Amino acid sequence: MEPQLIRGEKATRQTDIWSLGITLHRALSGEGVNGEIDDCSMMAALRQVLREPPCKSDRIPKAFRSPIERCIEPYAGDRFGTSEELAAAIETAMADPEEAARWRGSKCSQVTGSSPGEGMWSW
Repeated sequence: MEPQLIRGEKATRQTDIWSLGITLHRALSGEGVNGEIDDCSMMAALRQVLREPPCKSDRIPKAFRSPIERCIEPYAGDRFGTSEELAAAIETAMADPEEAARWRGSKCSQVTGSSPGEGMWSW
């Protein structure tokens, strides 16, 4: 959960950007940004999230580091303003020749829709 929400602040678009960034971080690195959180103690988990800044994994592919880091900036104003901005950054990362080669070798492929913008990822 975004630290601002834990403090009782209002959810914004940047709250969703934070959540997506955290999800992408976990999906691409296999690691959470707050390390292993004690799920048996809510208070300990909250203290850990509020006390420690997000720790970005070195296992995130190079081309995706900048977009993910921007998603999880501590101050909402430093994050992407819209999901469209984030999508453009991810498309740029995917256009990187090293990343394209890496993903071509995986089981992930893009399935295109019948009209532009309808593409989906298939695993």
